[in-house]
Amino acid sequence: MTSYFARYWSTDGRCLVGAVMQGQSSRFDSRADAEQRLADTQEINGPHCSGEIVDSDLYPEIFRHCPRHPAQAIGGRCFGCGKILTVADAKSHGS
Repeated sequence: MTSYFARYWSTDGRCLVGAVMQGQSSRFDSRADAEQRLADTQEINGPHCSGEIVDSDLYPEIFRHCPRHPAQAIGGRCFGCGKILTVADAKSHGS
C-alpha cells in the first residue's frame, strides 16, 4: 500500500499561510491529488514556498472508496455509496 503527501516549506524565512514555516498535507491514495495539493499551497503562498511529494507506506487518509467519485477523508461519507469511511476502509483500499 502506498500513499502520497505534500511536504512544503518557506524558502526565505517568511511565514506561510497559517503562520507556519513548514507543513505537510494529509496522505492521499493518488499521487496526482498530492501534487495538486502542493500546487495549490505554492500558489497561495507565492514564490517563497517550495515543496516536494513524498511516498509513504502508511494507509491513505483521503481516498476514493467508489470509482469515478471524488476522494473523501476518513470519517467522511463516500460520495458514491454513502458509507461512512473508516481506517479499516483506508487500510483495505488498494490492497
